[in-house]
Parts: sequence; C-alpha cells; structure tokens
Amino acid sequence: MTETSEHSDQPVDHVALLRALLERGGSDLHCKPGSPPALRVGGALVREPDDPVLGQRLTAPAVAMLAQTLLTTDQQQTLLQDGSVVATHAIPEVGRFRVAVYRQRGSVAVVVHAVPQQVQHLEELGLPDSVSTLASGQRGLVLVASPVGNGATTTLAAMVDHVNRTRACHVVTVEDPAEVLHRDDRSLISQLEVPTDVAGLADGVRAASRLDADVVAISDIAGRDVALAALDAVARGRLVLAGIGGNTVRAVVDGFLELFSFEERPNVRQTLARSLSGVVVQRLLTGTDGRLLPVAEVLVGTAKIQEVLAEEARMGELDALLADGVFHGMQTLDQSLRDQVRAGRISEGTALAAATDPEELRIELLRS
Repeated sequence: MTETSEHSDQPVDHVALLRALLERGGSDLHCKPGSPPALRVGGALVREPDDPVLGQRLTAPAVAMLAQTLLTTDQQQTLLQDGSVVATHAIPEVGRFRVAVYRQRGSVAVVVHAVPQQVQHLEELGLPDSVSTLASGQRGLVLVASPVGNGATTTLAAMVDHVNRTRACHVVTVEDPAEVLHRDDRSLISQLEVPTDVAGLADGVRAASRLDADVVAISDIAGRDVALAALDAVARGRLVLAGIGGNTVRAVVDGFLELFSFEERPNVRQTLARSLSGVVVQRLLTGTDGRLLPVAEVLVGTAKIQEVLAEEARMGELDALLADGVFHGMQTLDQSLRDQVRAGRISEGTALAAATDPEELRIELLRS
C-alpha cells in the first residue's frame, strides 16, 4: 500500500478535491469513510490510488470535517435532524457545486456534483431537434430524465436557457437546490430555491402562478404534491419543464403515475395524457473520439400518443409509436444508438451494451 492510500484524520483539502473533479472531467465526487475519494467520469466511478489528492483513504472524522466545511451552520443542523441534506457550495475561481451529505452506518458521507459554470445551448448538446421544439412550446408538461450523472440537469438548464434566449416571458425555476444561475436575456428569470425562498418544490410551483409565470422549471418531480402542482400549472396555461426519474419513456410515465394512489391513477392518467407535451430520456456514452455524447429516447405528445397514454391497457403500444414517430421528432433509445453508430460517433460495441434490445439492434446495423 502506498503512503497516500493510508488512513488519515487530517482535514481534507476540499479545494484540491474539487479541482481534481473538474480537471478530470468528472460529474460527481464521492467521499465516505474507509475508502479513497471516487470520481464519476463518463458514468463510471473511478479511483486513483496513486494520486496524492485522490489516493488517501478517508476516515470518519476527515469526512465529517469535509461536510462541515461544505455546509452552513443551518444546513449542519438539518443534517443532524433529518440524517441528510442537499445544498450548494461555491468556490471563487473554481466552480459551483451541489453537495449531498448523508449518514450511513453511523458516519457521514458526502457526494459533490459539479455544476457547469456556463449553461450550454441546446444546440451544443447534440440532442435531437425535437428537444428544442419541446422547449419552444407555449403550454404543456415536458419531462426530462436520465440515469444519475447522465446529463438530465444540464439538459433541463439548457431548455430554460433556450426559452430565455428566444422568448420574451417570465420564467420561474423551482429548485432544490438552485444549481445553475441564469441571467436575464429576452426573458425575466426568477429562481426560487428550497428552503431559502420556498418551503418545498410544490409550494414554489404554486407560487409561480402568483408571480405571473409563463414557464415553470422544476428541478425534480419528487412526490405527489409536486406532480399535482405541475399538472395544475399546465391547466393554467403554462409550459412546465421538469426533471424526473426513469431510464425509459415508459418508466418515466409509469413513475409519474406511481406517485399517486391506485384509486387516483385513472383520473391522473387522463390529465397526464392531455398535459404531456413530451418526454426526453437521455444517456451519456463514450464516443469514438473519447468524449461523452448523448443518446436519447424522445416522446412527443401527438393525438395518437394521448390516446395510448389515456388507457393503461394500451401502454404496450408505446414503443412502437416512438419508433414510428420520426416525422414528429420521436425516437427510441435503440434508434438513437443506431444513428450514432452509422454516423461513426460511437462504436457498435458501446451501442450494443447500452441497447434495450441488443439483438434487434445488431440486425438493424447489419442492414446499413
């Protein structure tokens, strides 16, 4: 074992750790007692045992001191009361970060997510044109999802930026916490943060109506109350852009409905079918040039899609509608993978490993 891999109770140099995260192109930093820090790079957790900053195994006191450095006094109190807390932390000339601190096995652990310094334009992300079209809508619910560390937050921020650059309106973001800072362009941007500005996400979404919002962006549909508030905002004529969990379009729709009781779901299903403008589910894969690029499954709320969403018994038709909806800007994940392989952007092996139906994708690629 190298000297740098030994345990140490010395305070962790949090600035050096966060610089290392950014320099290596990582999205997240994990620190827990008994292990050296780990970085999420390209979707995978990696360790660097020989690195003087990243190679040192962390003790419980060292991680606790790191958490204390990253949290305010009030946030530390929340951690004591609730067992976990999410906050933001900014370091001048380094960056802005989302910090999640939680208790596990009687000790504290920390996960730090790197927030982009500048909002990327949708056109720069390499997503289908239909994503920009969804962000340009006047009304409706657009849900954005990805596995952890696969860019949903970046895409949601880029959609807000698209509205900001192209439409003269009032955009209200409701975030827990506020990560990306938006500056007014054509739009006015008001950013409500939980718990600093509003008690919860649902409270913030409801407050948007009183603030004369045209567009509401929600960091996460995290529960029934938030989902109801989002549907109500759409009913009041607003465009709602929201993050949500799910690895496929079907999983996103099912997950939204599962926030409600069994008795509530039939009515909510009807409302969701009328309200849903689109769903974007993306993944980041390593391209042939070594850089990350997105592949995406996209649903657009056509009349046919609304009919299927409204009837639980017809949900099995969804994948076929996505595959046949190219004219409307829809696509399945496997169609996105096929197109990226044909364009030479990702390897066949990478695509097959990520595919929903690898064998069918293999056959499809042989036809090209």
